[in-house]
Amino acid sequence: MACPLRVYRDNVFVEPGNVNEALTDAMVEVYFTIRHFYMREKKFDTFQADIQQIKIVKPGASITTSGFKPRNARDGPLEIIKTAGTIGKDKEERRSNKRARTDGDK
Repeated sequence: MACPLRVYRDNVFVEPGNVNEALTDAMVEVYFTIRHFYMREKKFDTFQADIQQIKIVKPGASITTSGFKPRNARDGPLEIIKTAGTIGKDKEERRSNKRARTDGDK
């Protein structure tokens, strides 16, 4: 069963959808447990750590949001029309065509 990460800001629970934004650049106290297991048959040590809760001591700087709505990742991959390199080549080609027309008018 999935259990939400216990993140608190000013002793108020931070909803799972807001956790990434709340933790970005924040100073936090992390409370966790570490369990040690020794496997006698294999003479092997193993450890398991579990985060119990996170308290935000000092929030990070607020991030200004743009007017654009982020695309839902579950909608599928983005269709890339042109790569950055292609766009740069198109701009350079337009510049050189413009220069050629300007030089031709003289």
